[in-house]
Amino acid sequence: MEGPTTVTAKLDPARAEAVRAVMEERGWTFAPPPAHAAWSARLPTVRAVYYASGKLVLQGKHAAQAAEELLGEAPHPPYMKHAPKVPTVGSDEAGKGDFLGPLVVAAALVRPGQEGLLEEYGVRDSKTMGDREAASVAALIRQTLPHAVVSIPPPRYNELHREMGANLNRLLAWAHARAIEDVLAKPEAAGALALVVDQFAKGRVLPDALLPRARALTLEMRPRAEDHPAVAAASVLARDAFLSGLRRLGDEIGVPLGKGAGPPADQSARRVLAKGGRALLARVAKMHFKNAAKVGAA
Repeated sequence: MEGPTTVTAKLDPARAEAVRAVMEERGWTFAPPPAHAAWSARLPTVRAVYYASGKLVLQGKHAAQAAEELLGEAPHPPYMKHAPKVPTVGSDEAGKGDFLGPLVVAAALVRPGQEGLLEEYGVRDSKTMGDREAASVAALIRQTLPHAVVSIPPPRYNELHREMGANLNRLLAWAHARAIEDVLAKPEAAGALALVVDQFAKGRVLPDALLPRARALTLEMRPRAEDHPAVAAASVLARDAFLSGLRRLGDEIGVPLGKGAGPPADQSARRVLAKGGRALLARVAKMHFKNAAKVGAA
């Protein structure tokens, strides 16, 4: 199955209005635009979004043809340093360094030509985003890319951590492998050829954990892989799912939960202990962290 084509063009406001007028004459349907966009329109096989930055993005089976009709030529796909040359799955995690909340791994598939659209969405390493921006960008990614999220709540995390001999890298590999396989099982992910993972361990830990579909892909593991659009997209999805999971756990027990492994998390943990003891803390915390002993729950 071939994925959608994405082409972009830089238009000043006057030309953008002229293009929009042509679209209206030719029966394009206009709809509420996504974040950071001025307007959005579509045909059955093409979607067009004009962003406040002045960039028009056309995506879909007949995007190149629509660009020729609207602009007189088909622009070249946008350039990115690590733009995918083949359909590529990327994966990344969130919550690994947080005492409270789930461990989340996400995976997403990006096809050649989609990097420009993701750039317009604001996709990048989620560590550079605020919580609200991560939520907004994650919503756009979910509408655009085949993706999967594996969220491991603290009770299950604590159980797996014990079962795997307190080896966090094995646990991470297990979660990455499942998120990647879940993406590859989707019909819209057909044709994936490569896999890029933000490196969390050296050696065979991840390759040995991969499931059958992923083993057929060319694997690249490297530090700071968020400069690849597929890993960056996975990073945003994982971060948003972690934040949602953290809030949900706090709502369930009636105690707001702090992020990270510093004083805000310790303060939250002490409140949880005061309310329900170690058993309640184990519902929301990764109990092998040194924070558990620090707050008196070892």
